[in-house]
Amino acid sequence: MTVSRGYEYEIDVQNVTIEAGGTASFESSIDHDVDTTGYMSGDFHIHTEFSVDSQAIAEVRIRELMSEGLEMPVIT
Repeated sequence: MTVSRGYEYEIDVQNVTIEAGGTASFESSIDHDVDTTGYMSGDFHIHTEFSVDSQAIAEVRIRELMSEGLEMPVIT
């Protein structure tokens, strides 16, 4: 299991074993390590379905980036 929340946060990785037909639970905590007060975050090279080397649907990709806190996505 990998838990993340964008560029400003640590990543928590845990191994989880789920038996066939079963369920599993876990707890996670990620730290906010980068202080971006007064700054905007941007990614100026995002691939989507409009790129020849990607199948990521643009609308879905933008929603993912927004949920990560990216403030200035630029689709290439």
